[in-house]
Order: sequence, then structure tokens, then C-alpha cells
Amino acid sequence: MTDLAQPGHNNPPEPTPYELSKQEIDDLCMEARNWLDGEPVSRSEVAKQIDDLKVMIRAAVKEAKDRRDTETKPLNDALKEIHARYNALVGDTKTTGKGIAILAMEECDKVLAPWLKKLSDEKEAAAKKAREESDAKAKAAQDAIRAASTADLATKEEAEALLRDAKKAEAAVKKIERAPTGMASHLRRSWHPVLIDATEAARWAWKEKRSEMEAFLQGLAEREVRAGHRSVPGFEVVEEKGVA
Repeated sequence: MTDLAQPGHNNPPEPTPYELSKQEIDDLCMEARNWLDGEPVSRSEVAKQIDDLKVMIRAAVKEAKDRRDTETKPLNDALKEIHARYNALVGDTKTTGKGIAILAMEECDKVLAPWLKKLSDEKEAAAKKAREESDAKAKAAQDAIRAASTADLATKEEAEALLRDAKKAEAAVKKIERAPTGMASHLRRSWHPVLIDATEAARWAWKEKRSEMEAFLQGLAEREVRAGHRSVPGFEVVEEKGVA
């Protein structure tokens, strides 16, 4: 048999689930364009036909989503399996827990923290001492410069020498502050606010963060309305009607 005579040669391949949904939705949307031409609905039979069309579009949408979910399920299952394997090693979220590598690093941090704090304290103490010496030399140099404004050349040269010494002392301070510890790990510094006076905090937010405060209040009110409340102090609850 030649290739042209092979069984099934003239049969087109079965459409994919996506192709089925695309054809269905394309046809329905084309029908919708015929009805939705900008003219307002003025007859009950027209409204009924448009409503029926909407029902068919909704059904096609549901079918398309079901086909999509069926098609993506093997991929999603594969992704979940991959994530599960790697989460056992490097996971670090509330839902997945902590992988063994993350736990190991945390234990390293616990052991290193006291030593790193010791290095940090020593560095801060050295920087503080150098800063005090630098400030003292800078003050002495400025005093000498002011005193030498009408003095002899030798006094002015001495004042300039004091100023150079003060600059060297300032450079030494910066060198101490930038000095590395020789370790990859370092202490993390963080700050977080602790609420002690809600009224005062609200006054500050209303004055300095007005737009964010209003958005926050709007969110609280919307949550109340969704819970069924139709009266919220400071708000007018407005009814909106739309097609479901």
C-alpha cells in the first residue's frame, strides 16, 4: 500500500480539549456579538435570548476550566512531588516546615551568636574609644586654628599639624568601623515597634499616614459589610445592584 492508501489517512486527528473549548467559546462569543450591538434591550423575548446565551457561555466557561484542570493535573502533581523532595532539604515556610539544611544553619547560628556578639561588642568599644580620641583631637585642632589666626607662623604650623593628626584619627575610626570579622556569618540587627499607646499611635497615623489610615479603615468597614452589617459608624453603606 502507498502512503496515500494507508487506513485512516483521511481522518483528521481528534481535537484536543483546548481546541474543543476554544471552538465552543469562539462560537458563543460570535453569537454574543450579534446580540450585544449597543442597542438597549426593549423586548422580553430579546432579554430571554440574551439570558439563555449567558447561561450557555457560563457552562462553556465551566467546561473549559474543568478541561484545563484535567490537563494541568499531571503537571501540578509533578511539581508538588518535586517541591516535596526539595522541601525536605531546603524548605523554610510555615506550611512546608524546615528542611535539614535550614535546621543545620539555624543550629550554626545558635552556636556562633555568642562569639559574634563578643566580636561586635569589642569592635563597638574600640570604635567608641577611637571616636572619643578623634573628637578630642578635632576639637584641639579647631581651637588651635582659631588661636593661631593672629599668631606667628610657628603656631599656625603647629595648628595645621594638629588638624592633620585629627584627620588621621577620623580615618582610623572609619577603618575600625569597616573592619571585617574574617567570618562569613554576622550578627543581624533588627528593630520592631511595640504598641504601648494605641490612641497616640492612631493620632500619629491620622496625621502622618492619612491615606494609609483611610485605606485601613475602608478595609475594616468592608469586612463588616461582608459580615452582614448594614450600618458602620463613620460610613454610609450604599447598595449596588448588578447582574449575577
